[in-house]
Amino acid sequence: MNDRRRRYVLYALAEDPEWTLQELATRLVAWEEGVEDDDVGAHCRERRYISLYHTHLPKLADEDVVEFDADAERITSGERAAEVIEFLAAVE
Repeated sequence: MNDRRRRYVLYALAEDPEWTLQELATRLVAWEEGVEDDDVGAHCRERRYISLYHTHLPKLADEDVVEFDADAERITSGERAAEVIEFLAAVE
């Protein structure tokens, strides 16, 4: 998996198999910026949210790595999540 943001989604799913889109966007900003979740600004969270919603989550869903309910804004582990997470752990 070459995209850092999609890898972060998988790391988040390894921590917890279910996220809201807001929670996931917050966690990704925190990791990328090296801050606590509570210190993430609304503008940064919104940019990540849009990126996840329109680009990263649909791509991961197409590969059955995540299940993304766009209407409910819920992300859960897909059929291939464990396999991909295990692969990432082995190569990093």
